[in-house]
Amino acid sequence: MKPETGEWVDRASGDLRVAERELASADPVLHVVCFLAQQAGEKYLKALMEERSIPPRKTHDLMVLLDLLPDLSTMLEMGMRERIAELSTMGVQARYPGMGTDRDSAERSVETSRYLRALVERLL
Repeated sequence: MKPETGEWVDRASGDLRVAERELASADPVLHVVCFLAQQAGEKYLKALMEERSIPPRKTHDLMVLLDLLPDLSTMLEMGMRERIAELSTMGVQARYPGMGTDRDSAERSVETSRYLRALVERLL
């Protein structure tokens, strides 16, 4: 694995660990959980891009990144493309008032990010 790839993976793993820890806390800040889960998913995708010498795009849109990795896209289980699209919105939605998050969306965000981690790890 390239050193730069390892840095992307380390940062993604850190974001996901903090999201999981916050979700498990007695009084979780759910919008932060959603945001960090999105950030982790984004960084896992960018790690795979880095490893393949595809310049990581300056975007937070997971669907744009996923489309740049067609073999990863074909590995998705049914319904996961929609879940990833939902996670993608958490990069913006979770950060602003009026765009509510709840425990269910936080749990789905973390689960989807874990799913992306597993797929990317298989390909690294």
